[in-house]
Amino acid sequence: MDSIPTELWQEIVQVFLPPKKRVFLTKEERQTLLNLNRTNRRFHDLVRPHIFADLEFHPYSFTSYSYDRSDEDLIIPLSPHWLHLQRLAFWASEDIAPLVRNCAVLPPLEFHDPLSGLPDTKDPYILLKPFYELLPRFVNLEYFAAFTLHFTNIAITNLCLLPKLHSVAIDRCMAVRGESLHAQRESPDAPSMLELDFFRFGNSDRSLEEWWLRTLCPDTLRTLHLDVSRVRYASSFIDSQLSIPPCFPNVRNLRITLGSYNVSPLGKFPGVRNLVVIGSGVIPGGMNLDNLGHTKYCPSLETYCGPAAILPSLHIDALEQLTVEDCEPGDFLAKMRTVNSKPTNVKYLRISFKGYLSSLRGLTDVVAAAAAAISGSAWCLV
Repeated sequence: MDSIPTELWQEIVQVFLPPKKRVFLTKEERQTLLNLNRTNRRFHDLVRPHIFADLEFHPYSFTSYSYDRSDEDLIIPLSPHWLHLQRLAFWASEDIAPLVRNCAVLPPLEFHDPLSGLPDTKDPYILLKPFYELLPRFVNLEYFAAFTLHFTNIAITNLCLLPKLHSVAIDRCMAVRGESLHAQRESPDAPSMLELDFFRFGNSDRSLEEWWLRTLCPDTLRTLHLDVSRVRYASSFIDSQLSIPPCFPNVRNLRITLGSYNVSPLGKFPGVRNLVVIGSGVIPGGMNLDNLGHTKYCPSLETYCGPAAILPSLHIDALEQLTVEDCEPGDFLAKMRTVNSKPTNVKYLRISFKGYLSSLRGLTDVVAAAAAAISGSAWCLV
């Protein structure tokens, strides 16, 4: 076995790793790597970095959302907290921490009944505090995800110190009570802006949102997933009247979930090529059909997936792929008739209809409008 080149062993190990689109190993993939690790010394050296590449940390013991919960409502894991601290110390050790590339902080996947036992401490952040303090040890961390997590100043400051961090996902998170995250950026010793390639922000605390807006480097961001459909405040991310956030000129992939009928936030992303718009509300597609105005957004748009209602507000001349979801047939006809310029480069069109047409003539009109929209290219109606 020693005569086999290392490159070939690496190819063999790659077979057991997840596809590039998925970040974390599954339990089965991890177990397979552990088995390989025990088989041969050569495998041990190649597999070890992958075994410790993913860190999942569970600071709370409940599975329901911690977002908007008070400190008193937080429950730490019911087993002795020092066991969790020992595990954290192992992952943050000198030999293991440099191997960690992906980190997710979230409630455990298994259900824990908070009434089945009592925690051995009353401090809800007894696990989070040391975790935040140890963050700088993960010098090769590339991806950080937080779900229903409470942030402190030291947490976000230490995130900025990670030199290889390029992807961050924040969902249903909030600031610890009494923490002024906004003020942290005003400190003269504050770290430089985060140069991320990917960022996801979903339905989180206002102060946390403002901090990220002042921290993200607008020139490096390429992919943004933004969900502000359930926030209880006017999101600064999509307020077109504010200078914060600045324009993000290099965002190419934008996935945005809106809780209102305002599409003007698209003006902050002039370089978008791939756009997914997810609406919400009682109007099909979640978009107001009358008050979108005459402004057109996304001059470089190549692919679009979303409601037909905002098609008149987009530059679609160079569109190559068009997907319209849950569209009323009458709405689609009305919108296509208001589109002044027709896309001439469309190679793929998919329209998913809901509702009914009053006559066969209506169906003929819909098909004709779809055919005209794509200039004879292959298309699909559902």
